[in-house]
Amino acid sequence: MTSRLLFSLVTVGTFMAGAYALAGGPPSQVEVVLREGTNLAAALSPDGETLAIDLLGSIWLIPDSNNVAHRITDELSDARQPDWAPDGQRIVFQAYRDGNWHIWSIGKDGQGLRQHTFGLFDDREPAWSHDGSRIVFSSDRSGNYDIWELNVASSLTTQITNGPMPDFAPVFSPDSSAIAYVKSQDPGGRILVRQADGTERIVAQVEGEIAGPSFSPDGSHLIFNEIGQGSSRLLLLELGVETSDDEPRTVSSSAEDVFPFRVAWISNDEFLYTADGKIKHQRLLEENLGSLSPQSPKIVEFEARVTFDREPYERRRRDFDSTEPQPVRGIVSPSISPEGDAIAFVALGDLWFLPVTQAAGKADSRNPSSSSGTIPVRLTSDPFIELDPAFSPDGQQLAFVTNRASTLDIWLRDLATGNEKQLTNLPGHELAPSFSPDGSKLAFLDEAGRVMAVEVESGEVATLHTALRYPGRPTWGPDGRTVAVAALTPYSGRFREGRNQFLLISLDGANDRLISPFPHRSIGTRNYDGPIWAPGGRKIAFTASGALWVVDVNPYGEPISPARRLTNELADSPSWTADTASIVYLNNGHLKRVKLADGHIEEIPLNLTWRRHNPVSRRLVHTGYMFDGQTDRLRTNVDIIIDGHRIAAVENHSASLHEEVRQQAREKNEASKTSISDPIFDASSLTVIPGLIEMHTHQSPVTHRIWLAYGITTVREPVTNAYQAVEMREAIAAGVRPGPREFFTGESFDGSRIYYSSSMALDAGAEIDLQLERASLLGYDLIKTYVRLPDVVQKRVVAGAHRYGIPVTSHELYPAMTYGTDGVEHIRGTSRRGYSPKVSQLNRSYQDVIDLLAASGMTLTPTMGIADGSPGAGAFWLAVARDPSLLNDRRFHELFPANLVHQVTQQATDLRQDPRRQNTMVTELIMPYGDTLRRLIARGGKVVAGTDSPIIPPGISLHTEIQNFVEGGLTPFQALQTATVWAAEALGAGEDLGTIEPGKLADLVIIKGDPLSDIRATWNIHTVIKNGKVYPLDQLLH
Repeated sequence: MTSRLLFSLVTVGTFMAGAYALAGGPPSQVEVVLREGTNLAAALSPDGETLAIDLLGSIWLIPDSNNVAHRITDELSDARQPDWAPDGQRIVFQAYRDGNWHIWSIGKDGQGLRQHTFGLFDDREPAWSHDGSRIVFSSDRSGNYDIWELNVASSLTTQITNGPMPDFAPVFSPDSSAIAYVKSQDPGGRILVRQADGTERIVAQVEGEIAGPSFSPDGSHLIFNEIGQGSSRLLLLELGVETSDDEPRTVSSSAEDVFPFRVAWISNDEFLYTADGKIKHQRLLEENLGSLSPQSPKIVEFEARVTFDREPYERRRRDFDSTEPQPVRGIVSPSISPEGDAIAFVALGDLWFLPVTQAAGKADSRNPSSSSGTIPVRLTSDPFIELDPAFSPDGQQLAFVTNRASTLDIWLRDLATGNEKQLTNLPGHELAPSFSPDGSKLAFLDEAGRVMAVEVESGEVATLHTALRYPGRPTWGPDGRTVAVAALTPYSGRFREGRNQFLLISLDGANDRLISPFPHRSIGTRNYDGPIWAPGGRKIAFTASGALWVVDVNPYGEPISPARRLTNELADSPSWTADTASIVYLNNGHLKRVKLADGHIEEIPLNLTWRRHNPVSRRLVHTGYMFDGQTDRLRTNVDIIIDGHRIAAVENHSASLHEEVRQQAREKNEASKTSISDPIFDASSLTVIPGLIEMHTHQSPVTHRIWLAYGITTVREPVTNAYQAVEMREAIAAGVRPGPREFFTGESFDGSRIYYSSSMALDAGAEIDLQLERASLLGYDLIKTYVRLPDVVQKRVVAGAHRYGIPVTSHELYPAMTYGTDGVEHIRGTSRRGYSPKVSQLNRSYQDVIDLLAASGMTLTPTMGIADGSPGAGAFWLAVARDPSLLNDRRFHELFPANLVHQVTQQATDLRQDPRRQNTMVTELIMPYGDTLRRLIARGGKVVAGTDSPIIPPGISLHTEIQNFVEGGLTPFQALQTATVWAAEALGAGEDLGTIEPGKLADLVIIKGDPLSDIRATWNIHTVIKNGKVYPLDQLLH
């Protein structure tokens, strides 16, 4: 590489963008010139004249003649980690075009694109042999990550390694007589060199993570990347002496943020590598080979121009005002009685019994209603949570889950008498009960994911299976000797994703079995979507690709015939009748039944509605200080007038106004002959701020009061069970239970491999349109696409969602922004690549990320509190370790389960006793994250506060998040805006939420102190007003 590409300074990138509007108008053109890339890899052509880099998921070439990069692959392939063929004519890379990583190559002229590997497995990290006849790569096609070799001419593949630990990042020696590769171990990793005869030796072993080994041209040295203990560095290893005990020598500076890829050797003492967002050129002088001090690298300047249009769309607005009756759509876990004549379900915060035949009406002793016919009957009416009803085999009892004894436990209800008894009382939650065929036991899940069973008579509890990754609801085999659940089967130990299968758990000592009706294809989500064993034991129902299926099985649950599709519409929560003649299921908020004999589908009428409960009284809040969400100074001595559920006026304090409001209240009292409390709320010594907005959480059914107790009046939930979310929204809006305003999506749109229980392994065909239709009918506020969804499918999802006026968010930055994706979750988050294109391993984001986010108008939710991804390591833990008052607060002790309080307190105490680790978290997490946020906001980007709770405790974690924003360099004013006005705008609710001004919804938090001087003042909550209703803190705690 000649000096024309070597440059010592990289100038700041620039961008130009038109204003991005969410509604109407022409497309907004965005142009960004990139001079830095986050986690980019580089490869040098054999003649040293051209660099290939991967940037934004495409392969770009930088010619020696100038520094202008040009793209040679499209934007939808997620092409990564290029390597030049020895003749310099082609470039091999990994790409994610079809939903799996495969090995591809392309001519240097951008022509002749060729796919080399195929199938349902992931193939990564390709490297050519010296003669171009072979490509070595890593793959999980053997059930683990191993090294494989591809014959380029014949396309035949050969497995090279076969060990229990993942092997990856292979590279040929210069003469292809050996392969170096990385082998994972815990902790750290090893580099092994394998000869052609299969003999191997360990050449390096370190405590950090290893990536990117690469031989020098003469094969005498090897350079690799090690990441650990707050550094990412290049290590030089001398080869050739088998007995050498020499330690690798560092050839990068301690301050560099080296990216985890192979270096590109220029000669035996020169190489290119990527670090700090740049391409760097390093020379190893002869005396430097024995020294720990590398030379100062030079910078290889490049310029990549990205241009795209952001198509505007009309965003659907929420109705917060109508009090007209609306049909109930939040129907949770319906269970049909064995006789098929009644359905139990959860809706509007309570347990319901729906007779579906006239015979199951008034004359049925199970029906406590005095009315006859098919009218739903409320079995419970209390402030507690009810979940997961299940009929006993004789239809006379109903098992369900409730928190009336503090935690979620399993209770039994005698349907004839209405008598109830508690059956379980474990320290945590128990969920998803299912009766054994003889009714003597209930299988269930505990909160750790263990499959358990309880004896109905004695209450004795036994463990059937150790903890699983978010398993589905248990179901019993016909003889009571097998329990089946939906379980995740990862493809390898290197990455967590896999597919959902039936796990058949034997209760008589036989081995458990994983069964799938479809090879290499997931069944539905691991929530309520099956497997559900038919009472006769000869069939299992389940969902897949959104539809309802049934498969014939032997007594052990093993399929004996191909699965049969029963519906062409979406189906959720299937439930069998005892005669196995029909299955009840949910479809877009409607109850339906399909008959197996002829496939006839009928809707089961549900005459159940709800009304929004909005206050109608007028009140006035007199506050000494007010932060309105828009200005960086507190306004003093203010009267806020609330009419019903909206703010009517914000005025300077006036005694006459107080008297006017009181007089109106007296007149109303006289007219209605009722007595109401003083309409004036005196907060003259306190501060009022807008209700806080949590922009990334996954709710538990028991968190509704927690949010309000921490001043959070609105939450956004970007993945959950759709029906649970709709039920919670309807129950809170109807005034059945107190809680925040809910913005939600249902299950995430994912690819062929999934991890979380609420991820859909999406069929790229008609299912996309069906899922988008469901999103519209159930009132989704957003859609979330997840990391294994291919870009080409994500593009289709975004276009379809926008036609319904629904925004889309994801973990992806680019090319997601080019086709209109509205937001991006997490600075650091799960990535299908094994590394993030948004942030380096040292938590640094570079110009490409900053400028693209700012120019596109996408909203970023950083989730700093969980940034490290491992327990006890995110910024949340630093905050609670350094400030014990956060966990000593009575809200934490009175609203959270005792076992969680103990666990969190212990982790915080451990960190509190380690000041060195605390300092490290500040310098290696808080400050680099803060730097990213500061730069993004300065460029006009939008940041909102979210936490990904319950990974960390809900409520408290939003306060620590904005506190950490301030420690990272944001002003208190900016930090408050991330949880108020900017969040409201990101929700598309800027006209209703986020500020204190006339016409906005009356969401106010009354606190002690000045949050613009000390952000911790948001913590000192006195009273919360949500939708015009006043909640004193004491009321929320009891």
